[in-house]
Amino acid sequence: MLLAGCAAPIKQGWYNFTAYYNTFYNANHFYSDGLQLNERQVSSINPSTPIRVHYEPTRAGQNEFQEAIDRGASILRNHENSKYVAPAILLIGKSYYYRSEFFSALEKFQELERLTSGFERREAILWQGRTLLELRNSSEGIRILESELGSPGDWNSDMLAQMRVMLAQLYVQEQNWNRASENLLLSAEDLESRRLRSRAFFLHGQVLERLGLDNQALAAYRFSSEIRAEYDIEFNSKRKVATLNRTLGNFDTAISKFRSLERDDKFLDYHVEMRYEIAKTYQRKGDSEQAILAYRSILGNQFETADNTTRALVYFGLGEIYRDDIIDFNLAAAYFDSATTVRVDNNRVTESFNAEELARSFGEYASLKREINRTDSLLYLASLESQELDSVLIIIQQQISDEAARAAQESQRTTTTTVVLDADPESTVSTTEMLEFGFLNINNQTMLADASRQFQAVWGDRPLGDNWRRRAAISGSRFDQVNVDAVDGAGVQAPMTENGQVIEGLDLSEIPFADEERLTMRKEREHLQYRLADLFMISLDMPDSAKVYYKKVLDSGLNSEFIPQALYSLIDLEAQSAESDRVDQFINRLLENYPESIYAELVSSRFDVPFERPHRDTVLTVQQRYEIIYQTTGNSAERAKYLQELAMNVTDERQKPLILFEAAREYMSAAIHRDEDRELVTGWLSGYEEYLKASRELAALQDSAATVLENPEGFSDEKIVYWQSISDSTITEFSKQSDSPFEGVYWDSARSVLNEILENYEGSSVYAKANQLNRLIEKSDVPDQDTTGVSERFPDRLMPSDPAPTSKECLDMGLKFSFEGGIDSFMNNVIYPDWTRDTNLRGDLTYRLVVDQSGQVESFEQISRMDRSGIPQAIESAIEEHLLFEPHNAERPITCELTFPIQI
Repeated sequence: MLLAGCAAPIKQGWYNFTAYYNTFYNANHFYSDGLQLNERQVSSINPSTPIRVHYEPTRAGQNEFQEAIDRGASILRNHENSKYVAPAILLIGKSYYYRSEFFSALEKFQELERLTSGFERREAILWQGRTLLELRNSSEGIRILESELGSPGDWNSDMLAQMRVMLAQLYVQEQNWNRASENLLLSAEDLESRRLRSRAFFLHGQVLERLGLDNQALAAYRFSSEIRAEYDIEFNSKRKVATLNRTLGNFDTAISKFRSLERDDKFLDYHVEMRYEIAKTYQRKGDSEQAILAYRSILGNQFETADNTTRALVYFGLGEIYRDDIIDFNLAAAYFDSATTVRVDNNRVTESFNAEELARSFGEYASLKREINRTDSLLYLASLESQELDSVLIIIQQQISDEAARAAQESQRTTTTTVVLDADPESTVSTTEMLEFGFLNINNQTMLADASRQFQAVWGDRPLGDNWRRRAAISGSRFDQVNVDAVDGAGVQAPMTENGQVIEGLDLSEIPFADEERLTMRKEREHLQYRLADLFMISLDMPDSAKVYYKKVLDSGLNSEFIPQALYSLIDLEAQSAESDRVDQFINRLLENYPESIYAELVSSRFDVPFERPHRDTVLTVQQRYEIIYQTTGNSAERAKYLQELAMNVTDERQKPLILFEAAREYMSAAIHRDEDRELVTGWLSGYEEYLKASRELAALQDSAATVLENPEGFSDEKIVYWQSISDSTITEFSKQSDSPFEGVYWDSARSVLNEILENYEGSSVYAKANQLNRLIEKSDVPDQDTTGVSERFPDRLMPSDPAPTSKECLDMGLKFSFEGGIDSFMNNVIYPDWTRDTNLRGDLTYRLVVDQSGQVESFEQISRMDRSGIPQAIESAIEEHLLFEPHNAERPITCELTFPIQI
């Protein structure tokens, strides 16, 4: 009886012993090796975006994790009675997780939750949260974790802290910063792992920054920096402390913090970046002189060279100083242009780094200003008497000669510089070195730099052009005499060289000596001034400078076509000034002197000023009115309003829906760009960079009035295709979210205009697009749920079936690809978005296709649940370009499903 009584415990012990030493030990060993390899490849954090407290999976350790899965599965098959069944399931789930096979991982964690209790069950729920975070299913993750946190029972303090930190990360994914901050505040300090604790404090600092609580964020970053568990987190925490001090106006403290990081040999790789931060701090402090010196010292340092991104930021900072402090727009344009020539890391620059836009705007300013100065100079020369002109030309020539002489002296000085070459026989390049560094040592950076210095010692660093030596010689020749030639019969003296040739750089034919020529040039100058005023108003956002040049146009008064436009712009600018008393003066001038202009009608409508419209033979066309609206309005909301008014007055019923559709689009643009809504709306876009690009290009893609309204059917070709690309790649994603961000007056206006099109213009070419956009931004009428009821998820098996027609797999229905290699060959044509380069992702994506008799895909629809983060769009582009089946004999197009395997 004794032996019988001891048999069961002994047998169970034997099960555990054989399961551990035969299988689980090896499985755990492979998992540990894979985890070690995986964590070695964790990329550096991007401090501008919320970090993950727990490491994300990488591509490393794939084979080791597969071995762990295989051996864990062996326990489930052969040792189902041992105590290592639950640990094996957890091990398999975690291995799937690190292999980025998230759906398989989720199944294992859910299985473990059902089989266990207590700590093991909560660990399974924690890993479900991590997996759902990777799947971007934050709402389901929040539901599961909050449900568990609300359940009774004793909690391990570290497990409770990890659960709250994971919940905070899910709230971060939803951009619910308040709830994320609450959970991090309750949990960060209780984490046992120093690494997790430092990362949790850092994430809390990022969340507090987004809440505008900079002082609290400063404290969180300081806590993170003091833990010193991870090099990357420690450095970025200290950098954030310095940056927030700068934001809070503690410039001296910020400089001291940045200087400390610059001098710390532990952070040697970031020394140049810290010098940039110091220069930027001087700039924010208002010490432009010191900032310029600091910026230029970075560019001129040959021993510690700045990387491309830092150089671009330095150029951009110098451009800002010359724009805002020194008010030298020509130099500002040059620096902004330099910033655009350098390729930057988008993760290290903020949204305010709009170098390309500023380079274009200030470059245009420099060009216009140069042309205005040129016309001013020529008109001044034309106003001089003959003898005065001679004297001025001699002075100009003397300046040219002096400049040429200085250039010649500099050239002589650099030419006579002795360059000592190393003639040591031992320095002769051997055959081995030539093989190593390539022909002419092209791969030897040290020798290339030395050769560059020797070249500069002889030739200097001036840019050379064709015939530069000849031009320098001519420009440097001595001005000996002035010959008299008649120019247009005016008896004007033309400066000549001793050989009788016209002096280089002085073209007297450009000087407008005749009255007609002077009038033409004054009109040209007035046009340039008007363009410069528009540039100041629209692109550079400098209304005071715009007023100056609009008033110059009024004072000149040579081009009657520009005067009403300038008056209207001045009215608009003065109306924006609360203290302005000149609005009525400009309105009266416009209505009295130019009552027949469209601007008079716009002012009368906008400011409710009655006036009698004169009878005129020529009536402005719809396309002219449309063009004027886009020329004279500075923001989308105002354009939308005027477009609606224009649509009401249009008699051509074909044009009305087109203009209304434009008005709806402008209302949507105004809503997206509202400061209080921008972050909320863009947060719903998985393809954030794609959305910004589309937004920046919005204004540049306006159709010309002639193209738009002379041919209403042609209006849809370019404009609708453009909006289809936006809706498919960005705006469509809005409707996939649980809470609509389309709330507010502009969204309501857009919906109202779209509904007007849908109700009254069913046959219009824009009806389908209007219907699509209206569905995307329509308000949700779902009533608030009763929170007192059961919050359990509705079982999938009881969910209603898909109302779409049933369809089978395309290949099962007899369809065959028209290309070799099958689905794998097709997937090779998919070009995934840039953000997937450092991502390890596997899964399936299923589409419902409609294939016509020729094998062409008529239409397709995504039926798998996957966020439109860029991956579905990439597959859809490949479907449109590459997917083709062999022709079939069915009477009608075949509707079927096709699954695309994703392995990134």
